[in-house]
Amino acid sequence: MDVERIERALREGPMDEPIYVPGTYRRAKSGWSLAVGAAVLTGVLLVGIATGLGLGLLRTPAPGLGAAELVALAAKLQGTWTSAEITRQQFINSEVALGNNVDDVDNLLNHDPFASSIRFELSFADGRLSVSASKDGGPMLEQSGGPYRLLDTGEIYYEDLGCFITVRFAVNAEHLSFQRISTRSCGADERAANSGFFNLLPYSRSGGG
Repeated sequence: MDVERIERALREGPMDEPIYVPGTYRRAKSGWSLAVGAAVLTGVLLVGIATGLGLGLLRTPAPGLGAAELVALAAKLQGTWTSAEITRQQFINSEVALGNNVDDVDNLLNHDPFASSIRFELSFADGRLSVSASKDGGPMLEQSGGPYRLLDTGEIYYEDLGCFITVRFAVNAEHLSFQRISTRSCGADERAANSGFFNLLPYSRSGGG
């Protein structure tokens, strides 16, 4: 009996079937799995890239104001603006309504007091903002001041001795108003003070505009 010929025939199988080679099926399956895995990974990466680009476009801010628009806006802002009077109690109530702690407002009034009423004056000139106040009908005296500039978003960026204020404003004919301020590196006292300067009352243009 030719044992080797019988074993070879068993390995080869029927005439119409492919010849069996040990390990061939395992290697073929592994290669197919790698191909499928690579295709899936490529698809995931493409979806991730497309999604990231889409979200990036959604987050991209709208183009800011151009140089000519900023110059025109700065020209409208230049000059001196004066508010109406506000009583002490109205001042306190408005400060608290803006989110300032009543204890911080009381502390502000302890070292910068007025008895019955106050009004403010803002003067924009040569890249500097000067903030003055008239207390109880007295003369306008400077309270604060520092450099400012206009951002291409149309907002004022103002530095008050290391306290940084960003605020959007609107000039309508001879009237000036502000949206709520945003602050950075400001203490509670500074936030309350600048809330008072910008957010309690609208302003009207006065002399020097």
